[in-house]
Amino acid sequence: MTSTAQQPDDIGFHLSRALLELGTGPLAELRRMDVNGVGPPAYWHVAHELKLGNEAADPRWMQIVKILAILTPKGRRLSSDRLHERKRPLGRMLCDGGDPQWRPPQVEEPDGIISQVRLARFLALPADQVAPGLERLTRVLARTKPRSNGVDCTEIVRLLLDPANPERKRRLAADYYARLDRRVSETNQTSEEEPA
Repeated sequence: MTSTAQQPDDIGFHLSRALLELGTGPLAELRRMDVNGVGPPAYWHVAHELKLGNEAADPRWMQIVKILAILTPKGRRLSSDRLHERKRPLGRMLCDGGDPQWRPPQVEEPDGIISQVRLARFLALPADQVAPGLERLTRVLARTKPRSNGVDCTEIVRLLLDPANPERKRRLAADYYARLDRRVSETNQTSEEEPA
C-alpha cells in the first residue's frame, strides 16, 4: 500500500480497503477492541499497513479503526461490499440507514433510523465523549446499512481526530436534516397527489 501521508481523505480510503481485505476473525477482534488497551494483533497490522508510525498508539486511531470495523460488512466477503463511499455522508446515513428508498414513518414528528432525540444527545456530547457516542450510533447503523452501500469514512476520521471542532458536528446535523426534511416533503407531496 502506498503512503497515506496522514491526510484524512487518504486514511479513510486506505483504511476502508484494508478492513474489507481482513478475514472475519481479525475483524471481530477489531470490533471488540478495548481502545484504551494495547490493541489486538489485527490493529497493529492495519496500523503498519497504513504507515501510522508512532500515531498508532493514539487511542483516537484505535477508535477510528474500531468504528470502521463495526461498519464493515460481516461474514463472507462479497464483490459488492462497500465501506467507504464519499457520496454518502455520515449524517445522511444516520437518517436513512443507507437505504436510498427509505421513507420516514408517517407520524407527526418523523424520525430517521437514529431518532432526532438520540442525534441531539450525540451532538451535545463533550469532545471526550464523541468517540464512544459515535460507536453506539454506528452499531445501530451497521445493523441497517446494506452491504453494498458505504459511508464517507473520511468524515468519521475527521470527526474523531478533531472532536472539539463544532464544524464536524454541524456538517453531520446538516446532512441528517437535509435528508429527513427532503423525504418528509416527498412523502407529504405523494400523499396529497394520491386520489381519495
